[in-house]
Amino acid sequence: MSPYVPRLGCLRCVARPGSALLRPPSGHVLRVDRARGPVWYAKYRLPDGRQVQRKIGPAWTERGRPPAGYVTKRMAEAWLRDVLDRARRGTLPGLVRTGATFADAAAEYLRYVEHDRGCKPSTVRGYRSVIAAHLLPAFGDVPVEDVTPEDIEAWIA
Repeated sequence: MSPYVPRLGCLRCVARPGSALLRPPSGHVLRVDRARGPVWYAKYRLPDGRQVQRKIGPAWTERGRPPAGYVTKRMAEAWLRDVLDRARRGTLPGLVRTGATFADAAAEYLRYVEHDRGCKPSTVRGYRSVIAAHLLPAFGDVPVEDVTPEDIEAWIA
């Protein structure tokens, strides 16, 4: 049984037609001591139940104003508040449905590796071959948001 059992009429829960019960996004920040110094992370749960952990940046543990690129606890908490607000509004990247298909995403990826990353022509040719021969027949017309890890595992099996 789930540790969270919604009550009838619970205002914090949102139900969309055709989907499971959604919870409000929540999360916290944590400082992790690494070999190269402490780092701030945010760990949060999205309304659809996915859990996400993101590195915010190097932690400033001294007194006074942090140098450029360093993050204080207050700055990390503000970053998390902003992410959770965007998740509540439904404007967080990854929650917004784009209407793009897997084929569109694959074409954009090939453009990216060829022009932005500057991969060699033989590498791009290999990527294009794998996508055309294996991935597009299985996922080509599927909206990219609907491809799940379970779909990929089933395809691999």
